[in-house]
Amino acid sequence: MALAGNLCYNKKIRSFTEAISFLEKAEKLGINFGLAGVIKACGYLGDPQDKIKVIHVAGTNGKGSVCAFISGILQSAGYRVGLYSSPHLIDVEERIQINRVPISKKDFSRVISRIHDTLVALDLKLTYFEILTVAAFLYFAEQKVDLAILEVGMGGRLDATNVVSSSLISVITNIDLDHTQYLGNTLAKIAREKAAIIKRDSILVTAAKQPEVLSVFERKCRQQHSLFWRVGRDIAVPTGQLGLRGEHQRLNAACALGAVKALRQRGYKIKQLAIRRGLAKTSWPGRLEILKLPTANCQLRTIILDGAHNPAGAETLATYLNGEIRACKPVTLVFGVLKDKDYPEMIRIMAPVATRVILVRPGSERALPPRRMLALWRKAIGAGKVSAAKDIGQAFRQARSAADGNSLVCVCGSLYVVGTARKILLKA
Repeated sequence: MALAGNLCYNKKIRSFTEAISFLEKAEKLGINFGLAGVIKACGYLGDPQDKIKVIHVAGTNGKGSVCAFISGILQSAGYRVGLYSSPHLIDVEERIQINRVPISKKDFSRVISRIHDTLVALDLKLTYFEILTVAAFLYFAEQKVDLAILEVGMGGRLDATNVVSSSLISVITNIDLDHTQYLGNTLAKIAREKAAIIKRDSILVTAAKQPEVLSVFERKCRQQHSLFWRVGRDIAVPTGQLGLRGEHQRLNAACALGAVKALRQRGYKIKQLAIRRGLAKTSWPGRLEILKLPTANCQLRTIILDGAHNPAGAETLATYLNGEIRACKPVTLVFGVLKDKDYPEMIRIMAPVATRVILVRPGSERALPPRRMLALWRKAIGAGKVSAAKDIGQAFRQARSAADGNSLVCVCGSLYVVGTARKILLKA
C-alpha cells in the first residue's frame, strides 16, 4: 500500500516536543499494510531487530495481558525485559518499556531523531506505528535487553513487528473476527495472517480452539519445523492468584506459562517462585481496572476501565459486569468506539448490562461519531437512557449528576477512550 501525504522531514529533531510533532505528522499517513519501508529503514540502521531475542505475541484479544504476564514472570526471574505494546493509554513512551519502566523522554527523542534522519537519508516515509516499532528495535538493541516481548499491532504477516527474522517463541492468544477489511472475513483467513509470525525452529503457544484455526496453525508449524503447544492440552490453565481481574485472564496467563515453559526448554532459568510472583503481581492498566473515587457527597463510586474494543472483548466485559451487578447496582456505560469495529454487535452484547449509556468520540482519526450509534443504543435500552457528550470530561459530569454511592461507571469500547478517562480520573 503506497503512503499518501506530504511530510517534511528536513527539520532536525532536538526535543521531545519536536519528536511528538514529527510522529503526529506521520499519523496522518494512516495504516500501511506492508513491510518494505520498515525493512529498508532497519537495514540502514544495522538491523537492530535481529540483535534481540524475541517473544512475538499476536491474537485478537488478550495480547497485552499475555505480554504483561510474561514480562512479570521474567522480571521476577531476574531478566532484563523489553516490552513493546500498543496503543498507549496516556503517554506514547508507555509503548516502549524495559522492566515495565517507559523509555525516558530524553532517550525517546534521541531514538526518534535518529529514525527521522534515516528517513531523510533514504527519502522514505513511515507511519506512526512503523516509526515506533523501529524505535523499539533500536532502543532494545542499544540497551542489550535479555529478551524483547513484541506485541503485534494488527494481524501478523504484514505487521511492522514481523520484520524480525527469528523468534524464540510465538504466542497467538485467540482468533476472532476483527479488522476483517484488512485480515479477511473468515477465521481461517485471519488465522493465516496471524500464523505468519511463526518463525523457523520456534515454538507456537496458543489458546485458540476453533478447528479451522488450529488446522492453519498446525500446517504452518510443520512448514516451519516448529513445535505446536495448545493451552488445555500441552499447557495447564493456572488456578492460583493472578494480578489481573476476570476469569478470561486465566487463559492469558496460560499462554504466558506456555512461553515460559518454552524458554525453560531453551535453557532459561525461571524458578516456580518467580512464576507465582510474576503472575500474582502483574498489572496492566485499562484492562478491567477498578478505580474508587469520592463523589461530591464523599461516597465512593466504582469506575471500571476496560479496553474492550470488539465483540469478543465486549462478551468478556459483559460477563464480568454481570457478576459485579448481582446486587442490582445500576451501571452507566461511557462508550466510544472506532468506526472500523463491529459496533452493532458490541451494542447488542453490552445492552443487557447497561442502565444508562453516555456516548463519546475516541481521540482518533478512526473514531465513530456518537450520532452514528444513537439510534442503535436507543432501540436497545430505551431513548431516555442514552445521551451523547462532547468529551470524556462532560460524560463524567453527566454520569456524576445521575449517580449515587452504589453506582458503577464503566468506560469501554476503545483504549483511546479508556486512556483519556484514566488521565482525567487520576488527576481527580
